[in-house]
Amino acid sequence: MTFKETILKNVLKTLSNTNRTSSIDVFRGIAILTVVIYHFNEWLPYGYLGVDLFFVISGLLIGGILINLFANDRLNYWAFILQRGFKIWPSYYFFIFVGIGLSYLFYRNTHPEYLITVATLPRYLFFFRNFVGFPAHKPFDHIWSLCVEEHFYIILPLLFLVCSFLPLGKNKIKMVFIGVILTILFGIVIKYISYNFTNSKDTSIFTFNRVDALGWGVLLSLIINYYPQRIKNILQTSKKLIFGVGLSLFIGAIILHKTNVSVFFSAILFFSVIPFSFFLMILSTYYSKFDD
Repeated sequence: MTFKETILKNVLKTLSNTNRTSSIDVFRGIAILTVVIYHFNEWLPYGYLGVDLFFVISGLLIGGILINLFANDRLNYWAFILQRGFKIWPSYYFFIFVGIGLSYLFYRNTHPEYLITVATLPRYLFFFRNFVGFPAHKPFDHIWSLCVEEHFYIILPLLFLVCSFLPLGKNKIKMVFIGVILTILFGIVIKYISYNFTNSKDTSIFTFNRVDALGWGVLLSLIINYYPQRIKNILQTSKKLIFGVGLSLFIGAIILHKTNVSVFFSAILFFSVIPFSFFLMILSTYYSKFDD
């Protein structure tokens, strides 16, 4: 068996794993590839939107974990935080400290601005890099998105915990739905506020500006977990339509952004429409088997 055949066999084995959703693996692969290619001198225009796709997928997967814990009354906040932490922290801190060493080795003379100093190290150690703005230390520029993820892991379970403690009976899950929808709306509205009423005018890297993308993923997870048969029935007749609407929104948003239709669209609506387009595309293909 050739190397190429071995790789293909392993990919198909992963996609056919009954514990995985093959469509999500495909979208996750697209998200990673587009971001990686973009960072090679921006070879792929708009490849950075893979981050938004990854946010939606992350919301879907983390939402699924929390929904399962919530439904079985097994949600322990600190246990959840530690579980997520130990999946990320070891490799993350390894990257940070090895990266600091390599940056010093290769850039100390040519690009000293790339070096993380003692004064700037805390923003990376404690995940608040995305709140200190630019310029960034270029080899570590992408860490802002991981900071958003970490903040989301801290905030989202609080919503489920509040709903589990409230005396709502069977309406607890309805409150979770409402909370997630409000989170999405908050993420959209705060972009407008950030652009019009702050000095930074940033609408892209602060956690509260991107929380709607993660919220779309959680909403998708709630829909799939609590209304699976209804969703399957809808997709039987409307799967192509839903995917087409999502793809059309995605392409249309890029065209409008590229033509600089307005500052309002480019700074606010663009980063709100893109996650919704991914929500629709993932929803339409969720039950599709890419390994068939």
